[in-house]
Amino acid sequence: MAIKVIRKYNCPDPTMLDGADTLHALYVADEAEFTNYNAIMFPAGFKTSWLAKITAARNVLKDVVVVDEQQEETFQVTAKMKECMEYFQTMKPTIEFAFPGNVAVWNAFGFNDYDFASQSQGRLTQFMEMLFVTSTNYSVQLIAGGWTAPKIAQCGTLSTEMRTEQTEQETAKKDRPVETQERIIILNNCWDDMVYVTNGAKAVFYNNFAKLHQYVLPEGGSDEQHTFTGGVPDGTTVNTLVRTFLPADEIDIFNTGTADWTIALVKLVGDAATVLIVQAGTSVTVTASTLGDVTQNHFLNITNTSGSDGTWKIVV
Repeated sequence: MAIKVIRKYNCPDPTMLDGADTLHALYVADEAEFTNYNAIMFPAGFKTSWLAKITAARNVLKDVVVVDEQQEETFQVTAKMKECMEYFQTMKPTIEFAFPGNVAVWNAFGFNDYDFASQSQGRLTQFMEMLFVTSTNYSVQLIAGGWTAPKIAQCGTLSTEMRTEQTEQETAKKDRPVETQERIIILNNCWDDMVYVTNGAKAVFYNNFAKLHQYVLPEGGSDEQHTFTGGVPDGTTVNTLVRTFLPADEIDIFNTGTADWTIALVKLVGDAATVLIVQAGTSVTVTASTLGDVTQNHFLNITNTSGSDGTWKIVV
């Protein structure tokens, strides 16, 4: 049976190629430093062969780029997205009124995530689903602040409509004719060199954070893990991150300090964690469903009652 070749990256093809152009330009400017690091890994002809792969990828994309751009434009900007964004902007003053000066709760409603979420339909869909969960959890305070129950229900309706719209668009995208295996191989060849250079940059610029930060793959281009770190003083509960997990999503948990603490997925940002005890100096990998009900709980919290301050690291 023939093996189907699939793209090695998750971002749109034009985004990948724009990223390739940027990385190639950076590499050309920094070529001497790469060569000084390892002239075998980065020989004189590397930039030329990489540019040839970028050019080849752009050539095979020309016959589908118009379709891709039209689909991407439709995906990014829809009437339903505008309706959702208008809903949140209208709701924000009531949240601030109901929870005066409480930044932690404001962020639970997505104040710190909105700008990023509003840039794409997929992220905005997750944002609206999270907003409805949070609104439901804090419904008593919201209603007391003047945001009515029908308005809270409207958030649920909008999130459902957004999810339906996204599913329909994804289905339509899958119905489009599949690109030939040769085209995908050529695109992957370009991507492989991008990964090769960004990995090399980690060694070349290991002590230069500003420069290393330039050598990043396009957003959505890989399944790169994300690391969160922090402290948890004795007698407190801290929120490490807010996310909608799938039941089988793996979470790497590290107790990097000298105090035992407990971790869990909870409903509210201030809820105590009571599910899993992680002893000082140990680590564990668990699925999200182990820490709580992923359909309702989206705040990954740590509670410390050990008698001394603790520290933690989470990798997802």
